[in-house]
Amino acid sequence: MLDNIVLIKIGGETARKMPQSLLWQLGALARQHQLIIVHGAGSDITEAAVAAGITTRRVDGLRVTPPAVLKIAQKIINQQVQPNLCAQLATLGIHPHVLDGGVTATQLNAAKYGLVGAVGAISCTALQSQLAETGALLIGPLLPSSDGQLLNVNADDVAMALARKLGVQQLHFVTDVPGVLDDQGAVVKQLTPVKMQTLTANHVISGGMTVKLRAGLAVAAQGTRVTIGALYGAGTQLTANQEEQ
Repeated sequence: MLDNIVLIKIGGETARKMPQSLLWQLGALARQHQLIIVHGAGSDITEAAVAAGITTRRVDGLRVTPPAVLKIAQKIINQQVQPNLCAQLATLGIHPHVLDGGVTATQLNAAKYGLVGAVGAISCTALQSQLAETGALLIGPLLPSSDGQLLNVNADDVAMALARKLGVQQLHFVTDVPGVLDDQGAVVKQLTPVKMQTLTANHVISGGMTVKLRAGLAVAAQGTRVTIGALYGAGTQLTANQEEQ
């Protein structure tokens, strides 16, 4: 376990231009903690694929990734998404090291998903070494397999796998809504397994969000503070407590 780490997961849409309020929060966090920022790039990859005449599709919530789409994703992430994120963070004095080893992926069903993987091995030593350089680490959704093949890995899954392995203090999912919303559109301040079951049964949350929140609850059960919302630490807290407080 690595101490004093806050892990932030930022979706592709938000990564394009982070709200100034979020940037200020990240700047404040960087003065007190080591930061790991995991980012997505889904919307950028989709737009670039469409421009190239490639129709993208999802199976079981995962983007089917043939070699042509992976090539586009690699170019978009390396030449657009990550430089843009680094430029935004630099305005706050944050200069993240871009992941260079330490996390691998294992390929899922190639016939069904293409070049898609799940997080495999994580080296705490390698990540600690990279964090020590600038106090911040930037990780995207493309990870290598043990034989060097890049694989597309869901960024939410990357964030949660890192949180579980590293035992981070807090994991926050940045979203474009203030938190998990109930059937009245109000923010659920605390999401317990019982509340989760109720919202799922009433079809208030479904699909990929259900999977994401269940996985988040499992991370919370290990002692990490897990929150989801537009700003760090605000919105909905996921808690492993069975009863609402």
